[in-house]
Amino acid sequence: PMLASFIIILSPEGKELEKIPLLEAFRDSPYALLLYHPKAEGKERWDHLHANTVTVLEPEMATHFPMFKPGFIMVSVRNMNTIAVIDPGTRKVVWAYNGLWVAQHAATFLENGHILVYDNQGHSVGSDTFTRILEIDPKTLAVTWSYGTRKDQRFFSAVHGRLQRLPNGNTLFTDPAHGRICEIDAEGTVAWEYRLPDITVPVKRPENNAIYSIRRYTKEELPFLR
Repeated sequence: PMLASFIIILSPEGKELEKIPLLEAFRDSPYALLLYHPKAEGKERWDHLHANTVTVLEPEMATHFPMFKPGFIMVSVRNMNTIAVIDPGTRKVVWAYNGLWVAQHAATFLENGHILVYDNQGHSVGSDTFTRILEIDPKTLAVTWSYGTRKDQRFFSAVHGRLQRLPNGNTLFTDPAHGRICEIDAEGTVAWEYRLPDITVPVKRPENNAIYSIRRYTKEELPFLR
């Protein structure tokens, strides 16, 4: 048995309009060989994909990504260490890449035409593994910005993780395993952070203090709070 992942497109009323299977989206594309990866033969073979993020390229952002079209869908496929873009019209992967990141989350389109990625396990120093935040150019695959590679920036989250590029250019992200929210500027300096207090009841576990997701809202987005 294998766990299958799908992209589900809903109407505003919640009616299912379309269902795109991710296995077939890869299989029927030039990126089919990415389906053959180490975890496909290991103990986690039942969870072949483990997709964890889906993002639609909105029309106002599409001008920054001439290689894609409005409505294309980007997915982060954790167990394949792959980020892929799918054309919902053909139901096929039209762009995909792996190799820079491991067990990644939260792939996001940016207004400068780049992609922001939460790279959970892709940075190694000796025998130690650390988490990074990467900004890449999908046309050249060059890393244009990163956080977490300097010794004073190191942190590690084996699983989970979310981020957001803010209007002022800063980046907001979670450090889930340590119950931390952090905002950094373009130089990697911490502008603001928050840590959850320790929770020890009933039993202290790492997940008790985890922050899995984060998003900053403007006042205009939350009119009910006025």
